[in-house]
Amino acid sequence: MTTESKARLYGLWVLQHHGTNRILTVMSSAGIAAQRAHMTEVDGLEVRAGEGRFTQYVEQQPQALTQLIALHDIEVLSFQAWAEKKAEFGDACR
Repeated sequence: MTTESKARLYGLWVLQHHGTNRILTVMSSAGIAAQRAHMTEVDGLEVRAGEGRFTQYVEQQPQALTQLIALHDIEVLSFQAWAEKKAEFGDACR
């Protein structure tokens, strides 16, 4: 992907009820399919994806999410900023 065509990626930390895994939910203005196709480097992560839902990356090895965030320049947002960005993108992020 060239710099000009690269869509910005945004992440949101999600808490799992038992709190043992770090989970990052990711969205992009380019949509879920484009984001998934672009983010093929997922070593040490479990990918949770499905029709109509944002992709979640569950850390299975220490520092795997830190590496993913750095590799793809993901901007991690607060919950409020995530909600605002999701509203700004509308259906484009789905």
